[in-house]
Order: sequence, then C-alpha cells, then structure tokens
Amino acid sequence: MPFTVVCPSCSARIKAPDTAVGKTVKCPKCSNPMIISASAPEPTPEVVEPVEVVESPEPEEVAPRRRQRPRRDDDDSESRPRKKKSNKGLIIGLSIGGVLLVSLCCCGGGLGMYYGVFDSVVGNDKVTKANYDRLKVDMSQAEVEAILGKGRSASQSDVRDVFKTAGGGIGHDTMSAQVESAFLDAVSKGTVLKWKNGEDILLVRFNAPQNSGGKARYFIFREKKGKNSSTSMNGSLNP
Repeated sequence: MPFTVVCPSCSARIKAPDTAVGKTVKCPKCSNPMIISASAPEPTPEVVEPVEVVESPEPEEVAPRRRQRPRRDDDDSESRPRKKKSNKGLIIGLSIGGVLLVSLCCCGGGLGMYYGVFDSVVGNDKVTKANYDRLKVDMSQAEVEAILGKGRSASQSDVRDVFKTAGGGIGHDTMSAQVESAFLDAVSKGTVLKWKNGEDILLVRFNAPQNSGGKARYFIFREKKGKNSSTSMNGSLNP
C-alpha cells in the first residue's frame, strides 16, 4: 500500500507505492532523485501526489587529470628568455653584396672596381720580384699564369698609376713615355693583364688575346714599401 516519505532535498512529504521500496524516484516538488527506504513512516493526510520512479543515474565520467611534471629548481626553461639569433652574418653578407652590386652597375669601370677591392683584400702572394724575373718574352698567357696565377684585365688607370708613382729607374723620359703609350693602347684592345698584391702590381702586355695565340711582349713590376716604390720593366715594344 502507499506510504509517506520525506524528500531529503526539499523536505516535501510525498506518497510512494510499496513497490518503490529500494528504488530511486524523482521528487515531484524539486525533481531531485531519492531512494525510497523500507522504513518510511505510515501515510498521513499531508501526503501529496505520487512520485515517478526513475532509473538510478549513471555516474558521470570524469576526464583523467593530466599529470603535471614536477618542477625542478634548475628547470627555468619557461622563465629564461630565448636567445635571439644573431643577424651579424646576414648583415655582412648583404653589405658585401650591395658593394659588389653597386660596383658592377657603375658606368665604365664597375668590374674593375670589383677586382680592385678583391685584390686589395685578398692579394696574390705570387706577385714578387723573383717571379717577375722568371717572365720571358714570347711566353703564352698560360705560361705566364702558371707562374703568377690567374690574371685580370688591366685598366688605363692601372697603367697611369704605375707610371705616376714609378721610381727606381723609371723616370718621365722618352722611353718610359713610349712604354706607357704602348700599354695604354694595348689596354683598349684588352691585351694587358694585371696581378696585384696590396699596392704591388705587375703588368704584362700581350700582342694579341690568348684565344688568338697572343704572346707576352713587355713586363712592368711596381713594388711599394711604405712611401717609397721601385719599378722594373723589360721586354720588347715590337709587335
């Protein structure tokens, strides 16, 4: 027979059938679930409407809590500021590239400027008086480069600079004027090569380009020591 139970949530007195004993029911007042006990009191006039039997609620799944790694005293990777990558290499590379680009783009001598910067920085330790003395008239360009290394095209400013600062035997006489004129003329034909080591410079005049079987005809070596310089030259001005 029906009997009275008290809701533990809202204290409402409700009527439950004896078949609900041991089951979970829903309170008609507050809708909270409650378990009907067999020792519930007898019914009284205050009983309200019957309750609805519900299934026992399934326990909610709780996501497993992520286990945190214990922090060590020496573990300051999060608080330590990250070291910024150095841009020094990039800046140097861009600077050199900019200088070379400007040099190559300059009108009438950009390539010569590039080679001048290269020679002054890198240098060629084969540019010596001893190697100059090994050079002979009618040597091919390949034979000359076997002694001095790869040569580069000389400019008229290279030639004028040699004769402007010439010393140690080369003056502004008729012979030196003829040699200078012959070298300036050969520069316009692309048959004068140069080798440099700092301010030391060696010029060789060929009678034709290498691919035309050109031979070495004249040699000039200017060596600078501080403010002083000495210049040597020999060869033939004939074609």
